[in-house]
Amino acid sequence: MGGADERIRFHMAAHKIKILWKVKYAKIIISVFALVLTGILLFAGCGGRRKRAYAVNETLYLADGANVYAFIETDSIDYREIRDEICNGNADAVKARCENAKVSKDDPEQYAAVQNILGITEIYLGEYEQAYEHFIRIIDYVNNSPISERERILAVLHNNAGALAMNQSQFGMWDTHMNQAAGFCENPYMALAAEFNQAIWIENTEINEYGRLVGRMVRIIRKERQIKGTTGLIGYEAANYMAIGFAMCGKVKKGIGILNRYIERIPDAPEYNMLRALLFAGKGELYRMDEELEKASESLNTAITEAGKTVDGRSVIMSGYYIKHAQIFHDLYDWKNEFVCVKRAMRGARYAAPDWKGTVCLFMADAYRMFDEREQEKEYMLKSYLYYQRIGEDYDDEARSMFWGIIDITKYGEADFGYWTKDEQEKVDAVDEVDFR
Repeated sequence: MGGADERIRFHMAAHKIKILWKVKYAKIIISVFALVLTGILLFAGCGGRRKRAYAVNETLYLADGANVYAFIETDSIDYREIRDEICNGNADAVKARCENAKVSKDDPEQYAAVQNILGITEIYLGEYEQAYEHFIRIIDYVNNSPISERERILAVLHNNAGALAMNQSQFGMWDTHMNQAAGFCENPYMALAAEFNQAIWIENTEINEYGRLVGRMVRIIRKERQIKGTTGLIGYEAANYMAIGFAMCGKVKKGIGILNRYIERIPDAPEYNMLRALLFAGKGELYRMDEELEKASESLNTAITEAGKTVDGRSVIMSGYYIKHAQIFHDLYDWKNEFVCVKRAMRGARYAAPDWKGTVCLFMADAYRMFDEREQEKEYMLKSYLYYQRIGEDYDDEARSMFWGIIDITKYGEADFGYWTKDEQEKVDAVDEVDFR
């Protein structure tokens, strides 16, 4: 098997909604960051009950490079201004205004709309658990309030909560929320979004399955173009999957070409910052698969710059981009910049799901290994192991082999892995927030 094919097998074997990440010393299946568009569902305006021709109200949607979130449609709020402010990196200011707004619960629709904005700002600020709890409280409030368009509002809230649940690897809750949202609202764009979400699931990692993925993405893109007022959000995300599909079929350069075409087409507007970042990050991964590491590094650097216009280091999406860049520096034997990228990725892992924290800790252990810092390497390996235990998963043989290299054999003898880790974990606190600041 050639070098490019080997990288395809190692680094891009996506299975269902999980992406296989593999570095030289570890292979970890993670469910955060590669959730590209798992939440692009169910939008705010339930056009099904309206007589006028359907058109997408583009001011109601935000894309953060992993999911698409929706505002609750109301004439009393200027969503274009709010969307632009969030996309220009000022989610803090929007959150402060929402928190200080004196909206009475006697006006339940307005109250729900403002609280929904507050939850979205928390997502962009990297406060994921807080945002999810926020959406759950609003859903409970709406369910128990006299609201005339309850179903339309619940469709938005369940979409946002479900997308966020996927971001946090809460797959059971994701399924529950999305089923609820699907039952509350139907319109042409929602139907296409739901079709897209089904289309990105793959049955296996065989080449033929990726070929079928490409075909499904082509159909999705064509359908979106037929919808009046479309934002293009689905199409840009579908293009990313289409490029991956071609790459997995051995046509890496064709995948890169697709991403280049869509990067040229994407509007130069703040609301597309995160989508541009997504496409550049995808191009960086494909360049890495094709062993064009300098181009890969340049693409990831652009992705980080574009994302930085909207979010900062608190974002788990930004954390993912830094890890991708760290992998490239690792391949370039640039240990210093690998270490810098992993350190920056730590901040975005602070509020991430345990599997992503475990992944970042493992990368940190690997970075310390390159500098022969054995104690720090051991500490982060143990933290990573603890995070994986927390979600009921374990390392594979390759990661265990890396772990075995730092075991004190003189004390424990041969192959006493379980006893050693249990003893060493008592010395390590996995919940060390200093690491993630």
